[in-house]
Amino acid sequence: MSNKKDFEDLKGEYNNIKMSDEAYRKMRMRMDQAKKENHRAAKEKSLRAYRRMTVAAAAALTIAVLPNTSAVMAQTMGGIPVLGNFFKLVTVREYHSEDINMTADVEVGEIAAKSTGVKGTAENKGARTSKQINSEIKKVTEDLIGEFKKDLENKGYRDIKIRTSTVATSDRYFTVELFAYQGMADGYEEYHFYTIDLSTGERVKLADLFKPGSNYKDVIAKSLEKQMREQMEDDGSVIYWIDDDIIRFDLKELVNDVEFYINDENNLVICFGETDVAPAYMGAVKFEIERKELADILI
Repeated sequence: MSNKKDFEDLKGEYNNIKMSDEAYRKMRMRMDQAKKENHRAAKEKSLRAYRRMTVAAAAALTIAVLPNTSAVMAQTMGGIPVLGNFFKLVTVREYHSEDINMTADVEVGEIAAKSTGVKGTAENKGARTSKQINSEIKKVTEDLIGEFKKDLENKGYRDIKIRTSTVATSDRYFTVELFAYQGMADGYEEYHFYTIDLSTGERVKLADLFKPGSNYKDVIAKSLEKQMREQMEDDGSVIYWIDDDIIRFDLKELVNDVEFYINDENNLVICFGETDVAPAYMGAVKFEIERKELADILI
């Protein structure tokens, strides 16, 4: 029986459910598993194609490590001419490893910023902010590489892919995205966004975008719920847990720690991690909220 048919059968059970809470919980687990298989198969297909292109011999193992280098020597990946071309994302870390069961593909940048040394200036604050962000990116990267190396020594199974990029630039904001994927028995992906206010050099928190005392969490939560319901209505394979009686969450509370950035159209993009608001097969999910929806409460 195909995974697609499994899912359709389980979906029918879900729509006509009349069972105990325990039976319902088990059915939902089977339902998620059927769809995760499709998600996993697609990822595995992509990884197998990657190995065929890059592995010279199946049993060969090649590890190349490029330690941190200066911003002058590093390859520029992105940047914008603001504050005297103040911020640039430059490649400072590469790690590649290949064998039969494990693949590591890491290319990570850091924000290069030059401080004037004058306290209180946007340039000085920007340099300090960049160091803090670079430290966070380095920790995520080194933790994943460290786990990969342990599995490599133990002849385990793990695939990792890590990338940094500039995802949005404007006259006000500079945003770096850190994407990390790791595959073991199943794949898991996550996004982190780091935004700097170019007028102050400070890192931007979600609350910083809105007027003090505004109900921005309510406005965002309502927009997210509306989009989730529209997606589920348009596509039967899309599921969010907004009405689930067992997996309960409050969108307004989740907004407190959500990943976000301002895109090139000056719209707010909200990103939830895998399993935060939906089954694992959905992966990390993003929602765009148009600026006009937030106009009354934006600073």
